[in-house]
Amino acid sequence: MDALACKAKFFHVLDEVASSRCEVVVRRNGHPVAKIVPIVQKPRTLYGAMKGSIKSVGDLDGPDGENWEVLKE
Repeated sequence: MDALACKAKFFHVLDEVASSRCEVVVRRNGHPVAKIVPIVQKPRTLYGAMKGSIKSVGDLDGPDGENWEVLKE
């Protein structure tokens, strides 16, 4: 899309990008100068919101090797 046409119909271009989920490349003198892309938003839900943010490091309440030997005696 030419820069002048984009400027004249800017809000229409934004609506088109939002509804079609396609990007628009803006050109000036035949050279690409900008790209208008849709924003991908994650759905707002609590289910699975923490997925991937917790790392398991092993058994936290079990004895480690050294303490286990002491408990055997």
